Amino acid sequence: MNKYTYSLFSLNHIEELTNQHTPIHHLHPIVKLFFTLFFIIFTLTSTSYALFSYLFLLCLIILICFLAKIPVKEMLKRTLIGLPFSFFLGISNVILMPTPINFYNIPLTIGLLSMIAIMVKTFLCLAIVFLFVATTPLEDIAGAFVMLHVPYFLISIILMTYRYIFLLVEEAGKMHQAYLLRHFKKEALEMKHMGSFLGLLFVRSLHHAHLVDDAMSLRGYDPGHYYGVHQPIHLDDIFLILLMAGMMLIMKVVLS
Repeated sequence: MNKYTYSLFSLNHIEELTNQHTPIHHLHPIVKLFFTLFFIIFTLTSTSYALFSYLFLLCLIILICFLAKIPVKEMLKRTLIGLPFSFFLGISNVILMPTPINFYNIPLTIGLLSMIAIMVKTFLCLAIVFLFVATTPLEDIAGAFVMLHVPYFLISIILMTYRYIFLLVEEAGKMHQAYLLRHFKKEALEMKHMGSFLGLLFVRSLHHAHLVDDAMSLRGYDPGHYYGVHQPIHLDDIFLILLMAGMMLIMKVVLS
């Protein structure tokens, strides 16, 4: 399986996760969206010393994985990819803040503790966003955006970008296979050919985009109108949102 086929398989696998029937999947998309926002705010506002806050958030992540029947290994594979970026972001703190501290009887420096906190926050934020995407179909997310009065044009861009990324990856896979057939002694795309490869991919993608736009225009498509359906929000959904906000606030006060 080449990397392009694997990319398509990964995207399809995420869509398969959204079609499960669990208590988390059956929650209203707006409830899950607000919980994700509360979770991220709670994470980003936690200090580097808030060990119990991070343990609480980690337990929430594991609990959601269990209730949504999403393997923890799958979640880790999708989220740990962001840790190298946060590592290089926080490595400067280790150099600039060498003051030693005693953190729960562990000798550290302020800079090292800050770098670890940045990496933990990155992991937690990526994990909750992945769980939100893996438990909510894209159409339901778009419907939630409509109810929150997000401009239809922006929603259309999000939907079209996601739907046609499959076409882009498939087109890149075909071009890469053609390149290998013409350069059978090469196992990968050479850097000197990367410019022409990307340029041709852009031209072919632009051509497909014009064909799709013409076909949709002939069928009366209006980018200022949302054609999907969205679930109506009820009083129990609003109560659940307020309950989650209150619980997050209480835990913030208790664990800080």
